[in-house]
Amino acid sequence: PGLVELTAAWERVISWATAAQSRAVAEMIRRARGPREEGFVADEIAAATGVTPRAGRVVVERAAALLRAPDVHDALDRGT
Repeated sequence: PGLVELTAAWERVISWATAAQSRAVAEMIRRARGPREEGFVADEIAAATGVTPRAGRVVVERAAALLRAPDVHDALDRGT
């Protein structure tokens, strides 16, 4: 494959990984005991992944958005 095809293939991997990550984060939110603990999910993600607290919140916000848009989540899961 050429570089364009290789780049497109990696984009499909990124889409699939985003969907998988969002499923895990959604489960973390579901398991949280109330809004106070939900607020710590982003901090836990940030600490575990070495990103800023803001980047951790983006991951949580994306997971919540994908829960509201299951068709988009499914598309990401398919790598599209």
